[in-house]
Amino acid sequence: MKHLRSLLFVPGHQDRLLEKAPQAGADGLLYDLEDSVPAPQRPLAREKVRARLEQPSELPRYVRLNGLVDAGPQETEADLQAIVVAGLDGVMLPKPQSADDVRFVAGTLDKLEKAAGIAAGQLEIIPFIESALGVLNAYAILTTSPRVVAVGFGSAEDGDLMKDLGCSWSPEGTELHYARSKVLLEARAAGIEHPFDGVFLGLDDEEGLVRDAMLARNLGYRGKTVIHLCQIAPVHRVFTPSEAELAYYRDMVAAFETAEAKGEGAFRFRGKMIDRAMVRKARDLLGRFGPAAP
Repeated sequence: MKHLRSLLFVPGHQDRLLEKAPQAGADGLLYDLEDSVPAPQRPLAREKVRARLEQPSELPRYVRLNGLVDAGPQETEADLQAIVVAGLDGVMLPKPQSADDVRFVAGTLDKLEKAAGIAAGQLEIIPFIESALGVLNAYAILTTSPRVVAVGFGSAEDGDLMKDLGCSWSPEGTELHYARSKVLLEARAAGIEHPFDGVFLGLDDEEGLVRDAMLARNLGYRGKTVIHLCQIAPVHRVFTPSEAELAYYRDMVAAFETAEAKGEGAFRFRGKMIDRAMVRKARDLLGRFGPAAP
């Protein structure tokens, strides 16, 4: 997976949104076959999404499936059979409860890739953790298959996770702090480099969106799912380091190289004692957003 700051949900049955989405400015598209699509329109949505995927695009494109828990394996498999084509980058699996859910999707992809002439193992899986059991089993879910390259966290106000936990939403996010942190920690322990925070419902509350995104970024999330075009630019601002931040880390790397040439390990930099661990973080950030450090 490329580094994506935003994944834009696109209802799979709405022609107008399917047409607008590629020009919206999001880093990636997430065609939806699940909650935003009425159940009777799922077959139509599958056809429309497949047709979109068969068109060339420079954007990464993923599809949110109907999950095994709520819709059942027949619906999940029907989604996969419809949308596994060469233009697909991967699928999002909502509400996985255990490693078995990922195994089901991975095994189905194994068969469908071969039939579609797609290289084995190419299609990615993004588990979207949005239940108490999913949070509890996050590490097992995320280490089930090498196809799992990212994770989403279901932080939506009044969403499935909040219902499962019985908690109430607050702007500070206190009620989800443990679950958000646990999923992030276990994702990083599993080697997952692309953790995504969930959607923010307030379309007219940019300040709240930015606050929600900052909370996720400070914890270690690297992007956010969005549900409207107006949310893309604010989310990108949050998940893109400023030029001042990039300059700080470039200077840190340069200072480290000078110190290292002198045979020094730790060194003083702008009032702080810096060693190799801090420089590793600097190089990671510069590698993703700025000129790569040596």
